[in-house]
Amino acid sequence: MAWQSNSRQLLGLLAKLLSYPEADFRETLAACQPLANALSSEAGQLLATFGEVSSQMTSGQLEESYTLAFDLAASYQPYVGYYLVGEDYRRSSLLLGLLARYRERGFSCSGELPDHLAVLLRFLAYHAEEQEARELTSEALLPALAKMLDTQAGNGSEDEGLTRSGQERSMQPYRLLLAALPSVLQTSWIPCPQAISA
Repeated sequence: MAWQSNSRQLLGLLAKLLSYPEADFRETLAACQPLANALSSEAGQLLATFGEVSSQMTSGQLEESYTLAFDLAASYQPYVGYYLVGEDYRRSSLLLGLLARYRERGFSCSGELPDHLAVLLRFLAYHAEEQEARELTSEALLPALAKMLDTQAGNGSEDEGLTRSGQERSMQPYRLLLAALPSVLQTSWIPCPQAISA
């Protein structure tokens, strides 16, 4: 189905954007925009704002922003298991379960932990079967993203103002990218009525 092909393609591109920025970052972001717009106007708007902010940054500033968001004293832990079960033995079980699932599909984590957000998105994009993708989305990714975004919301409010310019937007542009993900994931495995009738 075309809707699912577009969703998978978009998830693969978003996985690249949620990895350390590479030379083709801007091309990857440009390829995301029409796919996101077609899938979700909210995701399209957030990605457009992320594009505006990141276009004003040098490669070095973008790398620094990524590191501040996900690596050194990270604003966001990029590990889904951390938000689902914390750092106890249950996360080890989760990691082993994901590794077993990946092995069955011939998928490699490429040196990253199996619950890394970008790894899970790549798996959904290129290897997961539809039912498996629905399961991982509803039971792991969406709950983890909700907690991830709430962690930085401070007062528990929704992502109001993320599409506007402002200090938070320039300080933490990756929040815009993270905020677009739930909308993308929720529409990725449920075709819109037009797609069903097409």
